[in-house]
Amino acid sequence: MSPRAAPRCHSPRLAVPDGTHRVGDRDELVRLVGALPPRGRAVVVLRYFEEAVAAYERLDIEVVAKRRLRQIAKPLG
Repeated sequence: MSPRAAPRCHSPRLAVPDGTHRVGDRDELVRLVGALPPRGRAVVVLRYFEEAVAAYERLDIEVVAKRRLRQIAKPLG
C-alpha cells in the first residue's frame, strides 16, 4: 500500500478587501493629529464634521462653509 498524501489546504483569497491595511494609516493619523496644538486639533475636527455634514446632506462643501460663515456672523443672543 502506498502512503496517501495529506490533503493540501488552500486558503481562499478574499474577494473583498477587509480593510486591515488601513489600521496603520489610522494609527498614523491619530498620532499626527495628537501632536497638533489644541487649536489645530479643533480645526481638523471641525473641518471633518463640516465635510461629513456636506456628504450626509448631499451638499457641496462650499454650501456648508457659507452656512457656517453666516452662523458665525450672527450676533449671540
